Amino acid sequence: NITVSTCPIPTPFSFVSVDAANAITASVDYYFGTNATRTVTQSHIDYIAFDTTNNYFTISQAGWYEFEMQGSLLVNSSPASINTYIVQTTGLGGVESVKMQKLQVIRANIDPHDTMIKWIGYCGAATNWTCKFNSGGGVITNQLQKGSVFTCRRLL
Repeated sequence: NITVSTCPIPTPFSFVSVDAANAITASVDYYFGTNATRTVTQSHIDYIAFDTTNNYFTISQAGWYEFEMQGSLLVNSSPASINTYIVQTTGLGGVESVKMQKLQVIRANIDPHDTMIKWIGYCGAATNWTCKFNSGGGVITNQLQKGSVFTCRRLL
């Protein structure tokens, strides 16, 4: 390993995969991996660590980072409007700063539907970042499926 501009080479990453669907059954906001069986693979936890209790990445060193979530959602009724966000957060229900938002309208509730969101930007030290899902309230619920993945990579 070498270090360039305080960033080790190869660059740090954290990768989270859903091994069994989450147990979200209500139309509530939730973070990637909430109530799901998941696997976490991390290269440098002193830079990026996934908090399995709060379901966010904690960034320890300031720099430029990339977040990418590729997921599969199942909804209970259609059409369903699902918002997916990349947020800086103090925790679910706490203060959030939305960095990217994507609205997807799912028009069938029989099969899972793929969704993806990506953001690259500067992250300060000692901050938390995640992917949030929101069905806009009402009676529509959505469930993150097996095979969904979320990656955080340090770029610089």
